[in-house]
Amino acid sequence: MFNALSPWLSSPWFLTAVGFVFLWLGAEALIRGSSRLAEGYGISPLLVGLTVVAFGTSLPELGVCLIAAYREHTDFAVGNIVGSNIANIGLIIGLSAILKRIRVRELHLRIDLNWALAAAVIIGLWSWTSGSINHIHGLIMLGLFLVYLIQLIRRERAKSMGPAVARVEMTGKQRIVEALFVLLGLILLPLGAHFLIEGATELAQRFGVSELVIGLTLLAVGTSLPELATGIVGVMRGQGALVLGNVIGSNIFNVFLVLGVTATVINLPIDPAARNFSIPAMILFSFGFMAICWQGKRISNLEGFFLLLAYGIYVWMLF
Repeated sequence: MFNALSPWLSSPWFLTAVGFVFLWLGAEALIRGSSRLAEGYGISPLLVGLTVVAFGTSLPELGVCLIAAYREHTDFAVGNIVGSNIANIGLIIGLSAILKRIRVRELHLRIDLNWALAAAVIIGLWSWTSGSINHIHGLIMLGLFLVYLIQLIRRERAKSMGPAVARVEMTGKQRIVEALFVLLGLILLPLGAHFLIEGATELAQRFGVSELVIGLTLLAVGTSLPELATGIVGVMRGQGALVLGNVIGSNIFNVFLVLGVTATVINLPIDPAARNFSIPAMILFSFGFMAICWQGKRISNLEGFFLLLAYGIYVWMLF
C-alpha cells in the first residue's frame, strides 16, 4: 500500500499542499501564543499588530527566502517578498475592507505607513541602480529595521505615560500553554517552508513557469495566508487597528528583516521582469494604500473593492 501511495506522496502538488498547511498551522500557533502573551503584558493592539503578529506572519516569508537562498533559487526569494507585500495590500486589505469597513484611528499609524512606503522605494532604487540586492544592502536594511524597532519602543513608552492599556490576566499554566504554541509554530514554519519550496520548484519546472512568477503568485499568496486569516478574523471582531498594524508591520518586516537577512546570506540579482513591473507595482500599491489611509477615517467597502480589483489585474498581467 505504501508503494502505491509513494508517487502521490512525493508529487509536487502534495508537497506544496503540505507546505501550505504547515505554514498556516505554524503561523496560527505562533500568532496565538505570542499575541496572547503580549496582551498579558498590556501591550496595545496596534503595537501587537506591528510587532508580534507582524513578525509571526512574516516568518513564512523568512523560512521560504532562507531556504530558497540556500538552494540558490534567488528569484523565489525576491518574488516572494515583492508578491507578498502586494498581496498584503491588494488581497488582504481589499478583501477585509469589503467584508467590513476598517477604521483608521491611530495617528501613529501614518508614521508606519511612511516606513512601509520607504521600504518599497528602497528596493526599487537598489534594483534600478545596481540590478541586485547585495550584502551591503542587506546590512543597511537590518540597520533600518533596528531603527524602526527603536522608534516603536520609544512610542510605546511615551504612550505608557497616558491611560494604561488593559492587561489580560493570565495564570502561570496559561502562560506555559501559550509558550508551547509559540514553540510549535517555530517548528512547523521551517518544515512548511521546506515542503513548499520543494513542490513549487518542481511545479515551475514541470509547467515551464519562471521561478519569479511562481514566487510572485503561488508562494506570495501561500506565505500571506497567515495575514489573510488574521485580517478576516480581525475585521469581523472589530480589531481594525490589529489588522492594519499586521499588514503594515508585515510589509516593513518583509523588506527590512526578511530580505535584509536573506541578502546578507547571498547576493540577490533582480530579474528584469521584477525590476520593470512587479517592483514598480509594489511601490504603487504602497503609495495608494497610504493615500487611502491618510484621506479618511476608515477604509470603505468600495476602496476595498478597488484594491482587490487592482490586485486581480496585477496577477492577470503577470501571465
